[in-house]
Amino acid sequence: ELSDIDCESALYMLGGDMDSYLKLLRDFDNDIQSDLPTLTQILGQKEFGQAEETVHKIKGAASTLGIRQIQKSATQLEQALRDRVYTIQ
Repeated sequence: ELSDIDCESALYMLGGDMDSYLKLLRDFDNDIQSDLPTLTQILGQKEFGQAEETVHKIKGAASTLGIRQIQKSATQLEQALRDRVYTIQ
């Protein structure tokens, strides 16, 4: 849902450069399509440190792009991994 994307803040962080913002959105889309299966695999292998790094990367990109719901979910998962709490509710 577009209401969960804070384009205004993201564009502010990028100095109003819409072309850069759109490129970063495309890059994020491409990256997330490979990051999510990788994350599933490394979680299945109980590589929690590597999973935390991957989630941190996703969280940072989502934050920069103003994608608040992904940022929020990634923040919760990152904290669970950091705290070694592996049951997501």
